[in-house]
Amino acid sequence: MNKYYFVLFILCAAQWASAQNTTVADIKWANQRANRIMFDQQDSALLYANRALQLATQIDSPKLVYDVERTIGGIYEAYKDFPNAKIHYKNAIDIAHARLSKHLLFIVYTDWAIVHKKLGQYDIAREYHQRTIDEAEKIGDWEMVEEGYHGLGTMHSMMSNFDKSIEVYYKSIKAAEKWGNTEGVVITEQNISNIYMKAKNYDMALKNIEKTYKMALKLGDSMRIAAVLKIYGNINMAMGDFTAALEHHSEAKNIIEKKSNKAKLAESYLALGEIQMNLKNYPQAQAHFDTCKTFTTFLHNYAHADLYQKQGKLYQVQNQHERAIAAFVQSLKLTDSFGFKEIARDNHLALTTLFTAKKDFSTAIQHATAANQLSAELFEEKNQKNMTEAQFKFDSEKRNLQIEAQKKELSQATLFRWLLLGGLAILSVLLVFTWRQMKEKQKAKERTEFIIRELHHRVKNNMQTVASMM
Repeated sequence: MNKYYFVLFILCAAQWASAQNTTVADIKWANQRANRIMFDQQDSALLYANRALQLATQIDSPKLVYDVERTIGGIYEAYKDFPNAKIHYKNAIDIAHARLSKHLLFIVYTDWAIVHKKLGQYDIAREYHQRTIDEAEKIGDWEMVEEGYHGLGTMHSMMSNFDKSIEVYYKSIKAAEKWGNTEGVVITEQNISNIYMKAKNYDMALKNIEKTYKMALKLGDSMRIAAVLKIYGNINMAMGDFTAALEHHSEAKNIIEKKSNKAKLAESYLALGEIQMNLKNYPQAQAHFDTCKTFTTFLHNYAHADLYQKQGKLYQVQNQHERAIAAFVQSLKLTDSFGFKEIARDNHLALTTLFTAKKDFSTAIQHATAANQLSAELFEEKNQKNMTEAQFKFDSEKRNLQIEAQKKELSQATLFRWLLLGGLAILSVLLVFTWRQMKEKQKAKERTEFIIRELHHRVKNNMQTVASMM
């Protein structure tokens, strides 16, 4: 009988373990699926992620709950629904803080900082990047030290604080070298090249990207080489050297084709189409844009809207006005859905010109009004961003001055303490010297008195001897 119960227990345990393994596999699959489609099918991504969260909560797996909470936070972040993104990232922070490793806590600190950067809340972003750096350094987690400095560098780049960004990026490179992350060094060098390009310091941008290209070749990762070549081409485009840009982007496209990475390939064809349009090779530009459209399911929404806008510009310069209007309207549908205001404004401006040429003044006025409205909103947002950045810089300078003042006070206090200790030491030496002098004088006096007494005693004895003799 006991044997029967034992076998039954083993069978039940095996069935339970099998169910657990199936559930874990289901959770991981649903979470991975949500991550893959979050930028293109956000509602579906949320359905997968919420189902995964429900199952992970049921089996009480802190790591799986943490992973899914981060995924849901990422989906809301892609939606630009930052309040909900913050809720789920905060859940992940609480789980990691209570039940998981420091490394996982630092990872979600980075998510938290990125959301606040997008909200323009740079103080909070800096706080969490710096917290990651400080705490990770204590335990020797150089991967997260690198990530923290990289995040700070990106934040300063967003604020157009280019010198500070480059300074911080080099700290990220040092951390990457400490744990042997050669690819991380190459990625950060790419970013530094981009910053020089944004700052219009093209000589340094070219010098840095040439160095980075050699590093990528030595690394041997073909996709990383392609990424560096694309930045190389972008720098060429910014300088107006479209022939060199075509060469570098074509080389990158050839590498990506061999790897069959359709998302990256779509971006390459989009860039090549723009280059050919600038070179006035319109048939080639059209061919590249058409090829890019075959990969639109792999394009991010912004790039998808950008593709239709560039195609509209291509039709416009060729006086194919109806096709241009159709392309700009298609781009507008995407910008209306996802809120890409700069692209939307440019679409409305182009449509204003096209409908004016058609003498459809009513429609032209509608687009001009929409363009003016978006321009006003962008101007206000830019002003707000500038004010936020100015306040951040002011607070940072104030904080740095306070730190310098504290350091100065500490330095002065330290100097005073050493001077006091030095004075006490000198006084002690003088006191010891004076005491010894006094002791020596006392001994000399006692010795003199002893000699006088001895002399008196001997004189007395001699006098007694003489008296006896007499």
